[in-house]
Amino acid sequence: MLSVKLIDLINEAYKTADEHGWHSINRTFGDLIALCHGELSEALEEYRDGGLNKDNLIYYKNDKEGNIKPEGVAVEIADLLIRVFDLCKDMDIPIIDALKIKMEYNKLRPYLHGGKKI
Repeated sequence: MLSVKLIDLINEAYKTADEHGWHSINRTFGDLIALCHGELSEALEEYRDGGLNKDNLIYYKNDKEGNIKPEGVAVEIADLLIRVFDLCKDMDIPIIDALKIKMEYNKLRPYLHGGKKI
């Protein structure tokens, strides 16, 4: 199995966005959060179109430039992570520390905590 360090993915997401000009324009925290919402909505639409079967998780089609573009539920969730990673590096949000802290806290929570239905 491929082993990748989270910090390397964060740095790569930021570098790619920077090389493609996305750090040369003024993007607010709200703008970046809205883009994250957009990726989740795209994942939901992929799910609505085909569910979570092997044919819908990752598939390919041609884009406007004639490149082969990955699509699917897994790809849209990957896009979400890429956006989150870029946002965190751009705004100096210590996401790795926060992940560790929150995951440890979640271990302390009661079974089906919060009393919600879903």
